[in-house]
Amino acid sequence: MTGKNGRILIVDDNEDILLSLNMLLKPHVEAIRLLKSPERIGEFMDSFEPDVIILDMNFQRNQSSGDEGYHWLNFILKKSPDTVVLLITAYVDTEKVVRGIKAGATDFIPKPWDNAKLLGIVKSAIKLSLSRRDPGTQNSAVSMPILIGECPQIRLLR
Repeated sequence: MTGKNGRILIVDDNEDILLSLNMLLKPHVEAIRLLKSPERIGEFMDSFEPDVIILDMNFQRNQSSGDEGYHWLNFILKKSPDTVVLLITAYVDTEKVVRGIKAGATDFIPKPWDNAKLLGIVKSAIKLSLSRRDPGTQNSAVSMPILIGECPQIRLLR
């Protein structure tokens, strides 16, 4: 990632995950806040105004359904519909991914993660968040569809 922009809120009950993500992302982003429990998400959304929220899907021991994550995703998006949320979990399956994306998550991060991929996902999420706040910051790849075809009308649009 180039430049330090983006404010990241990471919500996970596992302190090792919080520490690891903080160490990985800190050199690349403007600011990071860590929450071990999701109950204070609303407060941090108001005071910290994160560009991206990385949200764990399970907060209680022996839980793997993801229902807690879906609940808090819904809370976040009701409070601020344009918030970019990345779901993170060790219990990844297609059903959870599809349900999460349909519910409004921007992307899904599996535990354990690949550092380079995670950095790419976060970088893209920050760009998306900033473009939602200021549509003038969008680059043409985001704001204009890719046009295929070679007819004269398509060439005029390029």
